[in-house]
Amino acid sequence: MVTHCSQGFEGICNMGVGPFGWRPMIEANPNNRKRLHDIGAKEFEQVMMRWFNAFIPKPNEPIPGVPDYRFTEVKCPTLIVRGGELDYDHPPRTSFEVHALIKGSKLVEPVWPEDAWEVAAGKAGRGEDALFDFWQDGAQQFLDFIDA
Repeated sequence: MVTHCSQGFEGICNMGVGPFGWRPMIEANPNNRKRLHDIGAKEFEQVMMRWFNAFIPKPNEPIPGVPDYRFTEVKCPTLIVRGGELDYDHPPRTSFEVHALIKGSKLVEPVWPEDAWEVAAGKAGRGEDALFDFWQDGAQQFLDFIDA
């Protein structure tokens, strides 16, 4: 299997689907090609590995990059909206774990459809909608929590 990275700098510059990746950034502003090139291969790889490491789930980190003990430091009122059943990025398990770790937090069911995240991501990728538009459906739920 040939990956974009194995194709060198040109492969990196051609990565991207919809609004995501390097190619759309370069198309939007051709100066970004030089910026990426000037970073250099070694520094680029180090930054990408640091980002990769921050997003890979690890034991004792229900949210990548945030160890369990950090949640005990949360002292403000906290509302946690359960993640969608089909949402691979924000699964229900994460919601339950974070709720268990933040003393006094409130866990609620989402008011939007279970597949809202996936539908929104698809629409955003096609340029049809903004990724977080469905969150406004939860405005009343958030306001009720604030008023409580």
